[in-house]
Amino acid sequence: MSKEVMVVAIIAIIFGYLAMKQWSFRNRNSSKLKQRIDMLETEIAMLRQFANKEQAENIEQRLQTLEKIVTDDGYELKRDINSL
Repeated sequence: MSKEVMVVAIIAIIFGYLAMKQWSFRNRNSSKLKQRIDMLETEIAMLRQFANKEQAENIEQRLQTLEKIVTDDGYELKRDINSL
């Protein structure tokens, strides 16, 4: 085997090794990224659920306050006076 063929073969082996290493590194990172994305999507869903629950509680408190105002005797008296 000539020196030129030997050098080309060694370079081909080195580039092949580096390409395989790069490919395996990307696959490993891709798997970790997918896991992280799944975890973040779950966290976002939980936060949305919490925000909706908090918003519903807020609306319920406001409704209770309005019910108290409307059922208050003073409110009806004001309405009667305004209707005159």
